[in-house]
Amino acid sequence: MDEAAFWADLAEPEEHEAYCFASFAAMPPQRQAAFLNFVQGRQAA
Repeated sequence: MDEAAFWADLAEPEEHEAYCFASFAAMPPQRQAAFLNFVQGRQAA
């Protein structure tokens, strides 16, 4: 997680979106559901 946070600090907004979408698509369905439950319960920053 530390390495991901480090990368995110250096990335451009378009890279954030691209990696987010690609990572989500690569997750198995159960993990996608858990991720969606996590993010839908949060306020936008």
